Amino acid sequence: QTLRGEYHIYSCVWTSTAIYWYIDEDLIWTYTGEGVGPNAGPMQILLQHTNTEEDSDWGGPYNPDEFPNESRVDYVRVYGLEKE
Repeated sequence: QTLRGEYHIYSCVWTSTAIYWYIDEDLIWTYTGEGVGPNAGPMQILLQHTNTEEDSDWGGPYNPDEFPNESRVDYVRVYGLEKE
């Protein structure tokens, strides 16, 4: 899946047992390691644009001739979950 050239919806759901990441409502990764649990601290939002010199599942094939590249963010929305 390539993510270039279109807007996509990136979502993150953090519960007391796991953190779930989605792209366009498709679950792409689940994390259950350190930092997840009832005593975990607050989560912070970080938007980061990264160029890697390798192909990736997130960004698609690497092509140095396509630089400069950019990230465009239409909006960021945050919701709180009800207590579990």
